Amino acid sequence: MDTGVQLHPDFKRPIGSKPIVEVEIVGHETGLADYFGHGTHVAGILYGNGYSSSDNLSFRAFKGLAPGAQLISVRALAPDGTGYTSDVIAGIDWVVRNARGYNIRVLNLSLGHPVYESYLTDPLCRVVAAAVRKGIVVVIAAGNDGSIGTGFGTITSPGNSPYAITVGALDDKNTVSAADDVLAWYSGKGPTLLDFVVKPDLVAPGTWIVSARAVSSWLDTQHHELTLQIADYKNDPAHATQDGAYYTLSGTSMAAPMVAGAAALMLQKDPTLNPATVKARLMKSAVKDTRLVFETGAGALDVYGAVNATGSTQNSPSPQAMVGSNGFVYLQDTALLWGSSWSQGAIWGSGKGSAAGVSLTPVPSSITSGSGAIWGGGSGAKSLTENSAVTSSGAIWGGGRSSLSSTTGTIGGETAIWGGGGSYCK
Repeated sequence: MDTGVQLHPDFKRPIGSKPIVEVEIVGHETGLADYFGHGTHVAGILYGNGYSSSDNLSFRAFKGLAPGAQLISVRALAPDGTGYTSDVIAGIDWVVRNARGYNIRVLNLSLGHPVYESYLTDPLCRVVAAAVRKGIVVVIAAGNDGSIGTGFGTITSPGNSPYAITVGALDDKNTVSAADDVLAWYSGKGPTLLDFVVKPDLVAPGTWIVSARAVSSWLDTQHHELTLQIADYKNDPAHATQDGAYYTLSGTSMAAPMVAGAAALMLQKDPTLNPATVKARLMKSAVKDTRLVFETGAGALDVYGAVNATGSTQNSPSPQAMVGSNGFVYLQDTALLWGSSWSQGAIWGSGKGSAAGVSLTPVPSSITSGSGAIWGGGSGAKSLTENSAVTSSGAIWGGGRSSLSSTTGTIGGETAIWGGGGSYCK
């Protein structure tokens, strides 16, 4: 679900294959369209077959993770990349109603708006939960507000839903080695506001990602410096300086479809998997690191590991966290929430904590105390449902909910949905 999809050469399939389906929540015209360019790029990560970069002149091929899937484009965002919560909800409702008819198993949401209320009452989170109950794996971008203040507490809605798979972004420095990978500076960090859910669930590459270009779209015309030339991926001197079929964007919007594509491959191998098991296997198989769980979650996406992972569960909500007066952050035990085979050590790795129920020992004071604290001051243990994160002088935004609203803005009286990446992250 995004700004739509332009018919790119990498999206063409042999006669007899299932065509791209476009569902137009916004815009009503014949055929595929993407006036902003964000949706086409995301779709390329999911679905591109690399046709434009796979001939005998090409020395780099740009392929998506699941080119054998059927792509359904739910256009719910406007030509400027923004939109209305109600349109996104309508789009997810369409997906839930039509899941059986189209065999929809994975929904990618590279979008989000600030958290204004608990996931229990947030309409976006509620419809995401309904999609998961329907058997749909819902993958959501963590948001690109990680550079605001301390960065903690910047996960956007509906990525704050404990039932979704929320994905942060890595910067892999354009190298094959994982040794130099770092958390992207813009990647949203947890825990979530109000509910203190441990997010993101995992991270994936999201910086300088090459994918399908939507020709003449807003991103293509306003940020044409991001468009690759033919010489960037082909030995073709006669056309070396001409515009190619791809451009490069950064954001958690690009990381989310990496995970969504991996989920599709998992379901291709075993269609009986439920969303809870897909999430648990993705997190357990992730490459572990020593960063905070609120930065990289369970670690970095390992597609091969996820596809070949084992184990099952009927429920895998992201756990909640709270800070104690001793400065330790306590997490709900995944073994109790998901089942005994999903221990905290297996999910988070040994580098993020030690004793059962305890992680981040000790946590940075920027999370538990001071003017930017998630828990609003750090003076002792806080309730998991306390509103101090957005209402007190210790709010994550440094001034409470009013400053949060004024910096993000609204459109037409409704909460603005901002495409979770694109050119807004450099």
